[in-house]
Amino acid sequence: MTDTQIKAAILHTIRKEGGYVNDPVDRGGETKYGISKRSWPDVDIANLTIWQAFAIYRKWYANPLRIAEINNPRIGWKIFDVGVNAGLSRAVKLTQGVVGTDVDGIIGRQTIAAINETDEATFFMHFISALESFYVDIVERNPGQERFLRQWLKRASDVGAGLCCSPIGNR
Repeated sequence: MTDTQIKAAILHTIRKEGGYVNDPVDRGGETKYGISKRSWPDVDIANLTIWQAFAIYRKWYANPLRIAEINNPRIGWKIFDVGVNAGLSRAVKLTQGVVGTDVDGIIGRQTIAAINETDEATFFMHFISALESFYVDIVERNPGQERFLRQWLKRASDVGAGLCCSPIGNR
């Protein structure tokens, strides 16, 4: 992915995450732009700016997930988005299960190569199914989370339609 595509991917997720919420049922607690107090206890969530959230996402999610090395921007965004929503390790393990590499939760050269060799339709068909199962399992283990399931499933089916697959500006 190009730098411009990475920026677009991060902003796409920030838009999905929305603004400030403090839902007592949400395990993340106080949250803004998807940055939760539970995960980021030293961050002033209520006063977090969109650009501070962007910096957190780039450094702590996009870079460790190595999305810059993923050729397809929609696939790169999807892995990133799941990393934000379900955790980095979960995003990598789901990806590895789909692309047929060892499922170890570490995104290395072999995983990146397998991602780049997988066509978009095949990736999304299997990834969305695995992600839906993950969310359903959460609710089966903790029925109190059922109120979030509909939105999780909607998010799972999102294939990043607003993100193009050719480099931005080179269409």
